[in-house]
Amino acid sequence: MTTDTTTKTARARADELAAVLRISPPETGVGDDDLLAWIDWWSEPAEAARGLSEGAIEHLASGGWWPPATARHVKEVPPDIVRRTLRPNFPAVVSHSPLDTELFGTLNLPSVIADDTAIVRIAERANRLARKSKADNTIRSYRSAWKQFALWCDRFGFEPLCGDPAVIALHLADASERLAPASVRLRLAAIVAAHRLVGLQLDSKHQAIASVLGGAIREKGSAPTRQAKPVRARVLERLVAACPDTAVGIRDRAMLLVGFGAATRRSELVELRINDVRIEERGVLVSIRRSKTDQEGEGVVVAIHGAEDPNTDVRAALAAWMDHRGRSSHARRDVPLTDDERRGDAHLFCALSKTGRPLGRKLSDVAVVRMIKEAALRAGIDPDGYSGHSLRSGLATSASANGASLAEIMDQGRWRSVDMAKRYVRDEEVWKNGASMTMARRSSAGTKDGHD
Repeated sequence: MTTDTTTKTARARADELAAVLRISPPETGVGDDDLLAWIDWWSEPAEAARGLSEGAIEHLASGGWWPPATARHVKEVPPDIVRRTLRPNFPAVVSHSPLDTELFGTLNLPSVIADDTAIVRIAERANRLARKSKADNTIRSYRSAWKQFALWCDRFGFEPLCGDPAVIALHLADASERLAPASVRLRLAAIVAAHRLVGLQLDSKHQAIASVLGGAIREKGSAPTRQAKPVRARVLERLVAACPDTAVGIRDRAMLLVGFGAATRRSELVELRINDVRIEERGVLVSIRRSKTDQEGEGVVVAIHGAEDPNTDVRAALAAWMDHRGRSSHARRDVPLTDDERRGDAHLFCALSKTGRPLGRKLSDVAVVRMIKEAALRAGIDPDGYSGHSLRSGLATSASANGASLAEIMDQGRWRSVDMAKRYVRDEEVWKNGASMTMARRSSAGTKDGHD
């Protein structure tokens, strides 16, 4: 068979597959290798599609589930010639109605969903509720993950809100080349949340998805996530001592001691209100209204015991800051107190003017990171590795070193997961290796084991 005859036969086969699958055939003039690769890719889906009625095909296409995918399409990345013909020739698939969401930005609903007013109404309510159920950091992560998935779908011609585990698995397989397993799981969580937001079902434990996630973990391993460098008790003493006797120093000293003692996340620390803290004889009681593990806002009260050393006593530090904040607020000329200030609902740790006057404006969580690093520099400590989580991890690490049980640490830090809490004490626990410690002591004492 001549080359021309082979090309004509392949072209006829490609046109036949394209007609069955309702997709564009390869453009005229492509090479024989590309043409054969295109045919090889689409032959199996076309066979699966031959038994479907026109109505069934249109229904699948309108939901974004066309062309059909096989196990091969989940495991392999399509060749370039295939990527240019992935979009089906159905107007219903490329017809969308935008739904503005706070969680994911604008979601483009396929017309089959957008035409259902009941689903749209439910989706809008789900959007409002979902926004309230997620922390700001989670929302940012989900929105970024969804944006990347939507761009990937646009590149390869898939409908983002397709509900097809095979498509999701294909995306996760591609993303796993660049992302750590934890980031791949976050990507999946965002995709599932977006589907559920508009009333679409997506099984995150589907075999196609589970196999890709399992493979990504085995391929890259599950090394421990790098934790923030902890501000241990001795480091905390140096940071507090380095705080200047200025308005900023008074505030930062109180923030360091409250953040460490209550093991706060940085978002919890900046959300504290004046009424959330109470100075008592034994120490300070801190009410955490809402946290990452308490999205319903049930709240919890945490006790921070006072110290004998006045330089590290949370009672003295907090009293000094509240005295400055209160006197400055009342002393503002011609500026009436806000309702929040009268009720004590104003933010406890607020921004300051250049002259040290409290402005009442809430600090950002980034300000906590900056505060810790600046305190480290003043104390002559390398700030690299310290973050907004360093106070929280420092309390856990220091408590473990001083004999506190894991249950006590979990209670103070409000950890619900044992595995999560163990991450924060892992560095300290590593040094409690009895065998290694014994050998080091024997070596220091000059003791030998009696063998060569």
